[in-house]
Amino acid sequence: MNGVIQNISDSLRNAGWRQGCIIDSCYAANIIENSIDYVDEIQNDFWFVIITQDCDVVRCVNEEPYLELLALEKLQKPPTDKHRGKSSRYLHLTVSSENYWFKCTIHHRFRVKKEFFHSINFQYELLDDEKIILRKWVGKRYTRPGFPDRFETIFNSTNKPAKNILKSKGAKLVSCIYICIENENATDAEDYRIKYILSYPSEINDDENLLQSVQGFDQQLDNFFSNLVGIEYLDGRFMPERDITLEILRNYKRYDVDYRSVDDESAVNSPD
Repeated sequence: MNGVIQNISDSLRNAGWRQGCIIDSCYAANIIENSIDYVDEIQNDFWFVIITQDCDVVRCVNEEPYLELLALEKLQKPPTDKHRGKSSRYLHLTVSSENYWFKCTIHHRFRVKKEFFHSINFQYELLDDEKIILRKWVGKRYTRPGFPDRFETIFNSTNKPAKNILKSKGAKLVSCIYICIENENATDAEDYRIKYILSYPSEINDDENLLQSVQGFDQQLDNFFSNLVGIEYLDGRFMPERDITLEILRNYKRYDVDYRSVDDESAVNSPD
C-alpha cells in the first residue's frame, strides 16, 4: 500500500501538477462524483483550478490526502468589469494565451482524493500573476483583520455615501486605509474613538495632480467620519507607503478598501 501511495505522489510531481493548474470541463462529472464535500451548485460544464499549495500537491497522501479545487464558470466573452481580487466573494481569472475568462465564487471550493488525479491531465496553468491574485483572494478571506460588528454597522449605516467615497478617484490611488479604534470593547452607550491613516504609493509625491486627488479623498473620509453617529473622530492623515512604520502596523488595522470599493452585486451580474 505504501508503494502505491508513494507512486501517486511521484505521478503528480512528474505530471507537473501544482497550484494554478486548470482542468477542462470534460472531467467535471467525474470530479463532482469524486468530491468529498458539498457540490450541489457546481455544474457539469464548470472548469476547475487547483488551489492546494505546490508542496502539498506532491506531499505523500498519508499526510495530504486531498487536492482542493475551485470551480470556474467559463464566460462567453471577457467581463466588462473585471474583479481582480477586489471582491471577497467573486473573482475573475484568465488564461491569456487562449483569451479564456472564468468567474468563480469563494463558496465553490471542495476536495477530491489525490488518487483521482493519477489518471487525468490538466489543460492549462495560470500565469504567475494570476496565481498571486488567486492566492491573495483566498487568503484574505481568512486573514483580513476583524473590526467590531457594531463599528461595521455604524460604518455601513450610510451605505450609499460610504460606497461612493470608496469608489472615488482618490480612493483608487490609496493603497491602504489603516484604522485605530482606541476602545474596541466600547459598550453600546459609548462612541468608538477612532483615528485613521491613508497610505499611497510613494511615487505619487512626484505628481501634484495625483497627490491632490489623494488629499481630496482624505478630506472626504475626514468629513464622513466626522458626521457618523456613534463615532468620536480623533484624527486622520495620509502619508506615502515608505513612511508606514511597524509602530503604525501594531496599533492600526488595515481596513480593506479593495473589498469595500466593489459593489458585489455587479460581480454577480457581470456579463457571461
